[in-house]
Amino acid sequence: MAVKEYLKKMMSRKKRNRIRLWLVVGIVFFFIGIPSIRTAVVHYEKTHERSGDGRVIKYAQVTDIDSPEFYMYDKILYSENGDVYDYFTRFDKVNISLSYDHKQAAITADRVLYYVDGNLDPVLICGRTQSYGIMCKDGGYILYCNDITNAVKVYDVANNEHIKVNDGIIKDSKYAISSNGKYVTLFHQNKTRIIPYGQQAVTSPVSDEILFPIAVSDDGTRAFYYDTNKYSNKTWVYSYHDGELHQISVFEYDNQWSFIVNDDCTDLFIYGRELWYYSNRNDKLRRVLGNSPNNFYFSKENLQVIEGPSRVRTVDVPSLEGCFIDAYMGDYWFYDAHKDAISLAEDDAITYFNIHDKEMDYLLIKDDHVYKGNVKTNHKVENEFIELEYKTRDFVANKDLSTVWLIDTDNGLHKYQDYHMYDFGEVSDSTLLKYVPCEKKVYYISDSTVYFLDENTEEITTVSEKCRTRTYLSSDYGDFAGFTDLSGRRVASVYGNLTVYK
Repeated sequence: MAVKEYLKKMMSRKKRNRIRLWLVVGIVFFFIGIPSIRTAVVHYEKTHERSGDGRVIKYAQVTDIDSPEFYMYDKILYSENGDVYDYFTRFDKVNISLSYDHKQAAITADRVLYYVDGNLDPVLICGRTQSYGIMCKDGGYILYCNDITNAVKVYDVANNEHIKVNDGIIKDSKYAISSNGKYVTLFHQNKTRIIPYGQQAVTSPVSDEILFPIAVSDDGTRAFYYDTNKYSNKTWVYSYHDGELHQISVFEYDNQWSFIVNDDCTDLFIYGRELWYYSNRNDKLRRVLGNSPNNFYFSKENLQVIEGPSRVRTVDVPSLEGCFIDAYMGDYWFYDAHKDAISLAEDDAITYFNIHDKEMDYLLIKDDHVYKGNVKTNHKVENEFIELEYKTRDFVANKDLSTVWLIDTDNGLHKYQDYHMYDFGEVSDSTLLKYVPCEKKVYYISDSTVYFLDENTEEITTVSEKCRTRTYLSSDYGDFAGFTDLSGRRVASVYGNLTVYK
C-alpha cells in the first residue's frame, strides 16, 4: 500500500510500530463510536470513506494548526486543519453556539452538552440540559442549565470547572452570558437579575417581572430584555442602563421579532416585518427600514454565531451603524442613526462587498457589465468597472475585491488582478462560479463537470463529474462550494474536504 511504503521510507521502526498501534486502536474504537478516536482515524487516513451512513469524505489534507477554526454543516464538523467529524449526525436535534473566532463551541445534541474546539475532540459537559448551552462570544465559558439539578452553571474551559450561578431556575425561563463570560442575567430569587457568576451576593436587580434576556454587557451595567404576551399579541422591549430599566417600545405581534445587539450592549436592532434601531447612548428609537431584512453584514463578519433556536445575534462591533442589509425588497446601507437606511440595489443584486471603517465597496452586474460602487456615510458612488472589458454573465471576487474572476457572455473564463486580465479559455455550458476564500480556489461547472482553479498555481483540477446544478448550502458560509450530481446527491467542498450526502 502507498501509505505503508511511505511509512517505511519516512519513519523509524519504532515510529512505525506506534502508528500501527494507533491505527488498530483507532479502527476498533471507530466502530464502537468514541468521538476522539474517530477523529484520529481521519488524521492517518487522508482518504476516508464511510459507506454505513452514506457519506464519503475525501481530500482531507491535514495540516498542523495550533488553534484551528471550524464550522458545522448538516451536523458535520469541518476543521481548518483538515479534520472531518460526523459523530453528531446520529442525534436528532443539534445546536451549535460558536465563539466569534470559530475556534470554540458549545454543541447541544438531544439535550446532551459538549465542548468542542478546532481539534474536534468533544468534551462532555452535561448529560442533560434544560435547553441548550451558550458559548460566550470571546470563548472560554459556557452557560447552561442542568435539567437534573435545575441549576444554572458556567463551565470554565481553561480550568475544567463548573461554577454554579443559581439553583431552582423557573422552567422554560431564559438566560444570557456576557461576551467575556463574566456576567449572567436571568430570573433568580423573584427578580430578573444581573449576576457576576460565582458571586451570588453581588447582584443587580433589574425587574420584579420575568423578562427574557437578549444580552448583557461585559461590565454588567447594561442589558437588553424582551417580553411577550400571546393574548394581546404584543412584544415589549427594554433597556437596562444607568441602574434603571427603561421600556424602549411595545411592538405588535408577540413572536415575530428578532434582535441584533453589539458586543457592548449599547445598540440594538429590532426586526421582523420592518427594522428598528435603538441606542441607549441617547435613548432614541427609530425605524430605519420599512420592509423585512434577511441578513445583516458588518465590518467584522460573525458567521454562524446565531444561537440556533434563539432570536438573538451578538456582533463584535462598537456600533451597529455601518451595516449592509440584505432585505426582502433589495439591498440597503445603514450608517446614520438619525436617517433611514439608503437603497443600494434592487432584487439582492449585490453579492460581493467589503465593509471597512463604516464604508463599503461593492460589485454588481447591470446590463451585462460589472459595476463597482462605494458608499461612505450616506453618499453613494457607482460606476462601470471599465477595466473588465468583457460583457459578463457571472463573476466572483475575493474578500477585498482586488481580484475578480468572471465568465463572459461567450463562456470565456477570465481573471482580473493588478490592472491585468488573464484568460483561461472557454468553459462551455458553465453554470457555477464560486470563490472559496480558505482554499483560494474558484469552483465552476462546465459540461456537467465541477472544476476548481487554484489561485496560487493557476492550475485547473477536476473535482467531480456528472453534476448538474448549484446548491445553496447556506448563506452564512463563505467557505463552501456546493453542487448536485445527476443522482440528486448534494455535494459540499469545505476546507478542502469533499463531502457527499445521499
